Amino acid sequence: MTDTPFIGYPEGWLLAIVDDRTVAEAAATDIEALGVARDDMRVLSGERAAEAVDATGSEHGVFSTILRGIERSLSDVDHLTRYEQALHDGAAVLAIYAESDELRGRAVELLTGREARYANYFGTFTVETLVR
Repeated sequence: MTDTPFIGYPEGWLLAIVDDRTVAEAAATDIEALGVARDDMRVLSGERAAEAVDATGSEHGVFSTILRGIERSLSDVDHLTRYEQALHDGAAVLAIYAESDELRGRAVELLTGREARYANYFGTFTVETLVR
């Protein structure tokens, strides 16, 4: 069991892998210039962030394990496992609260220019792949 806070299903958030934390921070600054509040973004990196993602929920107890099981049953791909593994491998994950299609499109343009990969938008019961 870990004492790291658990990150639940990221509904309304766009997540993308950026191989370098410095590049992820620069991308966050660029996205802030689009009008996204800094409080609506997170740059995750390191082992504690990987523990917080906890794609199986097993490190956070029975309830989290059940929650992750339900999430996996609603999708054909276990997206959070990719983000957790990227964090273990030393990459950063940039998370942006981006409910509007327009904002997601502009953010993806910026992220693509920063060589972000595996960008997904987590909607209600759906995950939309924006960049592979």
